[in-house]
Amino acid sequence: MSSKKKGHLLICTYYFPPIGTPRSYRWVEFVKHLSSKNWDIDVLTIYSFPTHPNYDYTLLKDIPEGVRVFRTYPGFMHHLSSLLLRTTINKRNYNPATTLFESFTRKSGKLLFRLFESTLRPIFIPDETITWLPFALIKARKLIKENKYTLTISSGFPFTCHILGFYLKQLIRETPWITDYGDPWVHNPSFPLPKWRSYIDKEIESRIVRSSNKIIVTTDKTKEHYLKLYPFLKPEKIEVIPQGFSKKEFMEAKPETTERFRIVYTGIFYRDAEPFAFFKALNLIKNTCKELEVIIAGNIPNEIYKSYIEKSNLSEVVYFVGFVSKQRAISLQKGASVLLLLGHGGGLQIPGKTYEYIAAQRPILSIKMDENDIASTIIERLRRGISVKNDPKHISEAIAYLYSLWKKKEIERNFNLEQVDEFCWDKLADKLEETILEIIEHTNQPPSRQSI
Repeated sequence: MSSKKKGHLLICTYYFPPIGTPRSYRWVEFVKHLSSKNWDIDVLTIYSFPTHPNYDYTLLKDIPEGVRVFRTYPGFMHHLSSLLLRTTINKRNYNPATTLFESFTRKSGKLLFRLFESTLRPIFIPDETITWLPFALIKARKLIKENKYTLTISSGFPFTCHILGFYLKQLIRETPWITDYGDPWVHNPSFPLPKWRSYIDKEIESRIVRSSNKIIVTTDKTKEHYLKLYPFLKPEKIEVIPQGFSKKEFMEAKPETTERFRIVYTGIFYRDAEPFAFFKALNLIKNTCKELEVIIAGNIPNEIYKSYIEKSNLSEVVYFVGFVSKQRAISLQKGASVLLLLGHGGGLQIPGKTYEYIAAQRPILSIKMDENDIASTIIERLRRGISVKNDPKHISEAIAYLYSLWKKKEIERNFNLEQVDEFCWDKLADKLEETILEIIEHTNQPPSRQSI
């Protein structure tokens, strides 16, 4: 006989398998854990096209049986990305005859992507996934009529999910609601916006954080940021649950190794953490570090980086391999001589890959954008690698030092590469479940009805 269910959760997340992003990885791991702990779970997410640049069909196996996933049309921008930034990673029967057409559409897509970044992003409030909201609301209203949920959770970025959660809160006021933030919404340094947008975003977000029963952020500094930005918030309303890694996946993955000194970077580049100082450093040491190669694995639609590499005569050192499956990304991380980490300035954000790099148990070259860089602080605390300023001279000296250790086969003994469990998903999911149970038990009367 099965034990009694603890409750019924509705999770609203735009990114979920088969889309491969940090939000997707976070919530499929939490869903796996909560499902195993006897929670009924419904996930409201998007239908994604196999040609989308972040589509990874191998992730579908991670969704537990018994979890109901409801998918809706993803909105205009996601559809456009699928058409113009097409990927071939998921095509098992690849036809070479389509290469020319796909190359043309990808180049067109990248031009439109740059146009969006430079001129159109500010008009999509709160973000480009707002065109998903009508479809999500229709499905969500149907779900809440057919089910009595114990608690709802919205996951942002994208922050459209929190607007969806807000509307659901007005419809089922007695049901507690958690907002889970991967990054801050207002004053996000990775997505700088005009001042008029910050005013609008703050007005919207203030209503959302007032209405939600609990806010989850990934760093202590982000919690401080929200308490300062919204003085009406009490510290106990905000919980810190960082990003993490799957211990099982890292234990099972086989390292992808090479005879060369390989620096690996996985993921995308952000505006406040661009790699140009690192590229300049490579030019300073490429003639002395003869066996050096750099692998960049991720969906990098902006051609400016590849163009810079070509113009800097680094094409035989730096290789862009494009978006890869999560499995291969882990294999590349585990097989690297050194992992490259570009942090964030301001002390509010930390790249999700930081925790994956820690799980890979390889030395990390952490480039800090300023003295408040959280990622570098963690790397230094764990003695996991070297932290340097975002300056070509300092970076080149660090690479040369790591290269010399590698040549002498001493690189591993100079750093603490032992297993670290504090960021594994199971531990973080336990904390999430404790938070959920606490909210359900102590939920007060919801605030008065508001509107956006």
